[in-house]
Amino acid sequence: MGHSRFRKPVRVAIGLQAPRNIETPLQAYSFLTEHAGDFQTLPHRLARNACLGAIEGGFDAEVARAAFVSFAKRAGILAPEVDDVVAARAMQSHSGQPLS
Repeated sequence: MGHSRFRKPVRVAIGLQAPRNIETPLQAYSFLTEHAGDFQTLPHRLARNACLGAIEGGFDAEVARAAFVSFAKRAGILAPEVDDVVAARAMQSHSGQPLS
């Protein structure tokens, strides 16, 4: 169990660390465990439980992904997708307005 992959990786970044792509419930669970002291919140606990459930086979990997994304958004660590950054820069150069 625990070998399922997310359909799309979740990109997270904390502080000055390079963004990390989280691709499986096991990686998400490891990340959440590694940063348990940093985020003592209900979304953190829910995400950990969902990831553990996916690892053990009780939850679908996409349920765990959704919980992890929700946690990351609320914690302010969800990093933009590279495609999103490229699209924003293209729009900025097209409109001539700076990115905010």
